[in-house]
Amino acid sequence: MTEILFISFQYPPINVGGAIRPYMFSKYLPKFGIKPIVLCLDSDHQNEYNTDKTHQLISELPEEVIIKKVPIKPTKPSIINKFIQIYCSIGDNKYKRWKKNAQTTIDYIINQHDIKAIYFTAPPFSNGELAINAAKKYNLPLVLDMRDGWSKWCIAPYASIIHYQLTKLKERTYFKSAKSIITVTNVLKDVFIETHPNIRTNKFHVIPNGFDVTSEEIPEFLEAKKHNVDSEIKIGYIGAFYYNPTAEKSLLSSWWQKKPYRWFQYFPVHERWIYRSPYFFLKSMSKFITDNPNYKNRLKFIFIGTAQNWLLKMVEEFGLTNNFDNRGFIEHAKLSEATKDIDYFLATSVKVKDGLDYAIASKTFDYIKFKKPILAFVTEGSQKEFIKNSNTGLIFNPDQTELNSTKLKELFTKGCQLKVNTQYLESFTRYNTTKELSKIIFNSITTQH
Repeated sequence: MTEILFISFQYPPINVGGAIRPYMFSKYLPKFGIKPIVLCLDSDHQNEYNTDKTHQLISELPEEVIIKKVPIKPTKPSIINKFIQIYCSIGDNKYKRWKKNAQTTIDYIINQHDIKAIYFTAPPFSNGELAINAAKKYNLPLVLDMRDGWSKWCIAPYASIIHYQLTKLKERTYFKSAKSIITVTNVLKDVFIETHPNIRTNKFHVIPNGFDVTSEEIPEFLEAKKHNVDSEIKIGYIGAFYYNPTAEKSLLSSWWQKKPYRWFQYFPVHERWIYRSPYFFLKSMSKFITDNPNYKNRLKFIFIGTAQNWLLKMVEEFGLTNNFDNRGFIEHAKLSEATKDIDYFLATSVKVKDGLDYAIASKTFDYIKFKKPILAFVTEGSQKEFIKNSNTGLIFNPDQTELNSTKLKELFTKGCQLKVNTQYLESFTRYNTTKELSKIIFNSITTQH
């Protein structure tokens, strides 16, 4: 088998969405003749992420996969440290805290194994320094997997345009160092190419997120029953929204309306992350209940994850506190059982001015796997295109509250049955996405010299 160093800071039993994609790649790579030696964060010695105490996903890995856990230097949250991180540095601080132990482990792995290539997945982005340094030191091809945008990922503003330009420069350095660059959608690929026209376009490849099913296990139909006058209707959402009300306010405010230390904030892209939140769904839900008061005690919004204060306030703003069921954090392995009573799942997406949203949320594939229709309150972009092409959900325009109320009434009255485009979804199975990754890895090895 061809051995590769597989650097994935976020990896099970850490229970975050970003850990699933690299985990699935490592799970299936041995089927294509590649043995990953995984370098990841030691989940037992950190307090930044929730973990799966059952270790179920790890137990499902083939024996060829070797895992090397590396501890990270702890940090104490403080206002001063946060200020320094935002205004006196670029990017995250994971590399500074992880590099000493990680570099030693990387040297050990490469000396003990016949490593032919390095795979690195981001975010967090700063740890790419480890992969780049190792690739140069040992003359190995680097396969860079960008699960998210970087320089133009605008959840929050840059402290200044200088911070943006430095981040963009760092991103370009990564891309120049990589033999191959993978990302998750064609829209994001286009963003990278437009941002870095000096990087060869044939370096970029698209491997979408996906789901761990065989082609035969892709559901033929997604169905929600017609509801009688007494039954509850439950709409669920899993995970984070990545919405920051302070950042949203900064985006919409002029410099003179901000505090002095925020005067120079910079957004390279005008992204409205409030559309990624449930705001417009809750607004439509509230309108629907006002129009149909007999649903007041029947319609429920089920949230699975860590509910931040802004979410609770948003629910309260629309008078939906009694319609909100916060089930808290649930380990990924237990989600299927925990969501059996849910009728529909909610999907949202960012609104990009003069552009397209690039992301297909990884939770979307969980929703399909759980065989539930998606209520897609989405903007133009990859998420909307995917749901339309796969026919796995019903599309709602977030800005059309009145029409959404009418559509919800029709849906709850009649139910729905969606005939899934199974042929389209076959390319999103983890087996097929990993097959594409294996081709890129082997090609990177053979063209290295």
